[in-house]
Amino acid sequence: MPRSLLKIVPSGKNSGIDVAGITRAALDNVSHGHVVSGGSTITQQLIKMRLLVNKESVMRKLQEITLAPSVTQQYTKQEVLNMYLNTAYYGEQAYGVEAAAFTYFDLPENVQGSSSLEIGYSSVCDAGWYCKCALRTRSLPAS
Repeated sequence: MPRSLLKIVPSGKNSGIDVAGITRAALDNVSHGHVVSGGSTITQQLIKMRLLVNKESVMRKLQEITLAPSVTQQYTKQEVLNMYLNTAYYGEQAYGVEAAAFTYFDLPENVQGSSSLEIGYSSVCDAGWYCKCALRTRSLPAS
């Protein structure tokens, strides 16, 4: 994982739960009569991906809320983000940012390890070019 990507995480205490976000999402969802927004933190999403079923339910949300404090006690914010980014599904059968970089940016197979991936290739497209995943009519410029 590129260190520059992990540096985006702000320092400070992390409970793993965003009560205001969960409350806002619950009110939005109740007022619309179905799920229209979410209030999960990265920690809760990691718990859902690694430990729980993906089915939307109040019970699953309660399990996420219950487990989040213990995860944040055992792991730093950077470690949680690292695990999340290396677990998340990015489409095209790509699980994790390294697989997504290979899939969407056509990086050569001989790149050794995620530390070799430049942040520009793994998360952001140059302003004049478009990601293969967004618009498949252009390719990235040769570096």
